[in-house]
Amino acid sequence: MDNTSETDELSPDIELMLVSKKRVRIPSSILSELYPKLPNPYYRQSLFGEVDISEDQEHVQYGDTKFAPKYPFYTD
Repeated sequence: MDNTSETDELSPDIELMLVSKKRVRIPSSILSELYPKLPNPYYRQSLFGEVDISEDQEHVQYGDTKFAPKYPFYTD
């Protein structure tokens, strides 16, 4: 089998799809476009508090194993 005949090129349809895909924007930038006078949000920790995200079957853990999601909120 001759490897010189194999190529890694994408089909024109796939290439067009990849080029035309819009990049994903973070929600805060979308909000600032919709509501330009909206102040920056504050972030508050989840009401459920921190949880341990370490895996039971893992023997080595790197970094902090406690996690609490934070959600944006706005004040008047």
